[in-house]
Amino acid sequence: RGHLEDVYDICWTSDGNYMASASVDNTAIMWDVNKGQKVSIFNEHKSYVQGVTWDPLGQYIATLSCDRVLRVYSTQTKRVAFNVTKMPSGSGAEGEARSYRMFHDDSMKSFFRRLSFTPDGSYLLTP
Repeated sequence: RGHLEDVYDICWTSDGNYMASASVDNTAIMWDVNKGQKVSIFNEHKSYVQGVTWDPLGQYIATLSCDRVLRVYSTQTKRVAFNVTKMPSGSGAEGEARSYRMFHDDSMKSFFRRLSFTPDGSYLLTP
């Protein structure tokens, strides 16, 4: 079984072997498409996950939630690698995810919250 509520967004790896899905149930799921099985459930968000994307090399999955946190997960460890919020920055202890403070602009009032890596994976763009 997959998500417990509606799916809000999906994204495929460039080779088509894996998919990530984002849901109103506050989770994102990494799927093995060939086996039709869940690989990992990411459940750290406190509100529904609005967007999900893979980096071009398939090493990271990024999620954006209504809880105003963007999380970047390592597809290798299945753990949070980075948290991005509008809160003050903090350095994580050894083995913990680092948190970064990003610019926040209230001038764009949009419900559309899809994020995307640039083709070379250098940047992650998010509304």
